[in-house]
Amino acid sequence: KIKGLDKFAGGEFTGWEFDLVMLAACLMIIITGPGRVSIVNVIKKIPRYLI
Repeated sequence: KIKGLDKFAGGEFTGWEFDLVMLAACLMIIITGPGRVSIVNVIKKIPRYLI
C-alpha cells in the first residue's frame, strides 16, 4: 500500500506524519551529531577502574 498525502494527523488510519518525524530526527542526528547524549560520551565519563 502506498501512503498518500491525504491524512496528516488523526483519523482511522495513520498518515505520513510519523514518517516525517522520523526523517526529521534522522536528519538532525546526521547534521548535528548525537553530542552530549551519545553513549560514547557517557562511557568517557566513567572512571577507568570501573570499566
